[in-house]
Amino acid sequence: MKRNNWLWTCGCLIIAIFCFCGCSDDDEVGSSADLIGTWEVYAYQDWVKLNGEIIEEHEDDDDDYRLTFNADGSFSTYYNSGSSWQMDDEGTWQYSGNKLRLYFGDEEYAVTIVELTDSHFAYEEYEKYTEDGDVYEYYTKESYRKIN
Repeated sequence: MKRNNWLWTCGCLIIAIFCFCGCSDDDEVGSSADLIGTWEVYAYQDWVKLNGEIIEEHEDDDDDYRLTFNADGSFSTYYNSGSSWQMDDEGTWQYSGNKLRLYFGDEEYAVTIVELTDSHFAYEEYEKYTEDGDVYEYYTKESYRKIN
């Protein structure tokens, strides 16, 4: 009888160890310090679905867009106008829990960082909603390389 209790107790302990030692889905990728600098987009893809069917899809390897993240929490966006880089917009940013939040005045734009090193980062954005009985889904992934 004592042997059965001991085996049952050991079994419960082993199960408890596996239950409490799992991997977390929200492990933060990189840190906010890794984002400081100027980044240039090198790959872009997106799609739009209507009721589960892709109705629009894009993929590009253009390098005509840049982001600069500053240590003071400000950022700027730039586009290539052919012969020079022009500032497009600016605001503030925060990074926590794999969410990069960009604030343009009162507007917030949040994306999920899926890769972040000192030389590369990528984010994804996904949205799904229903309107007039139709289900819309939007997906975007942009990949950037650090240029300074």
